[in-house]
Amino acid sequence: MAELREGHPWQLTLAEFLKKVASEYGFELCGKDVTGPKGKTVHMPYLKNRETGRVVHIPGTLQPEDQLDPYVTGSLCRRIGIPPEHFGLMPEEPYEEDD
Repeated sequence: MAELREGHPWQLTLAEFLKKVASEYGFELCGKDVTGPKGKTVHMPYLKNRETGRVVHIPGTLQPEDQLDPYVTGSLCRRIGIPPEHFGLMPEEPYEEDD
C-alpha cells in the first residue's frame, strides 16, 4: 500500500490527510464529542487555523481510516483552502463569469 501512495500523494486515509494539513498548513486538528440523535457519543473532528482562528468542519460521513480518492481529496482541499496540486491533483480551473 505504501508503494501506491508514493505515486499518488492524494491517496491517503482521512487521518493521514488531516495530520498533513495540520502540520504543513498552520491548522490544528481538533475535535468535539457530541451526543448523536440516538443518544450515542460521536467524535466530530475539525481543523482550526492557528493564526486566524478559522474553523473548517470535516464531513461527518468520513472516518479516520477511510481511504480518500482524488475527488474527496480535492473537495477537502477546496473546503480548507489549500491548492489541490499540493496533493498531486490538477489545479482547479478559474471560474469564468459571463459578461
